[in-house]
Amino acid sequence: MDGQYYDPTNPKYKCCCGCHVTTGTKIICWINIIVVALIVISNIYYYPQPEMIGGSIVLLIITAIVAVTPLYGLRVENHKWLIPFLIASVSSIY
Repeated sequence: MDGQYYDPTNPKYKCCCGCHVTTGTKIICWINIIVVALIVISNIYYYPQPEMIGGSIVLLIITAIVAVTPLYGLRVENHKWLIPFLIASVSSIY
């Protein structure tokens, strides 16, 4: 691997809106966390039964854990921490 080095300004590391891949990942993860939190809040407001609230809180905890794993992966610079989020994203599409 002579002469190869990581250049974060290289255009191959840009994602769709011209931002860096790591910035795009952070944005997607935080949007996911915010949307799920809003869903949980709306479920608590519109369905105040304890059975519904428990399910919403479990959903929030699972989604928060899955959405935080890529953020942790960016911090420790390990791409394997992105896998849970990718699996959850693909499985929720279908």
